[in-house]
Amino acid sequence: MANTKNLKKAVKKQVNKEENDKKRKINEETAEVVEEKQTKKVKSKEPKPEVLKNVLIVSNLSLSVEEIILRGCMNEIAEEQNTKVKKITILIRELKEETESKKTDNKKHYPKKIQITGPKVGVVEFEKPLNTSFNDYKGAPVCECPIDLRYATIEDKRILITVRGSPITAEEAKEYLSEVGPIEHFEEVLQNKFICQFKDFESVREALTYNGADIHGAPAEISAKVLTK
Repeated sequence: MANTKNLKKAVKKQVNKEENDKKRKINEETAEVVEEKQTKKVKSKEPKPEVLKNVLIVSNLSLSVEEIILRGCMNEIAEEQNTKVKKITILIRELKEETESKKTDNKKHYPKKIQITGPKVGVVEFEKPLNTSFNDYKGAPVCECPIDLRYATIEDKRILITVRGSPITAEEAKEYLSEVGPIEHFEEVLQNKFICQFKDFESVREALTYNGADIHGAPAEISAKVLTK
């Protein structure tokens, strides 16, 4: 009988444990759902960036694609929508200089190697706004690479600049970038890290050519938002 009672106790204990585990799991899942809904609610309150319906972002471009090749494809879209291609700007993450510290008292940085990194994106500006029928061209092969298409947004004119070295103020960084092109918006997100929104895409292209350039004797990392989407 003692063994039977112990077995019953063990079974009851196991059942209670399983029930408690189920309750805990339900509570955890409920908490996760609530947190996810709250996160979505916060995100939904964030204003969506302005969409530029006369500008297309063409991504997944082969490194061999030049403006004249891309223009041929974009002219087809323009003809179908009774407009014309106004301007094409090719953006690519330019020469990136990696550095290593040499063991010296002054701890200066010396060049290690220079390499080209992707991706490559085309910014195509049209004379008139486009309707969404341009989506029919998604996946079209350009130099054997299927392209992707979307409307541009105002945020595609943004770059992120990070200075790896001595502290630099927002005013100094903005002054440096103002030599590249006209600025619409500028803010400091962290120490030595800034977001800069230019007025045009040509300035974004020009800014990318300064990736790895020295500011206050330290290399600056410059990347474009449109290249990271």
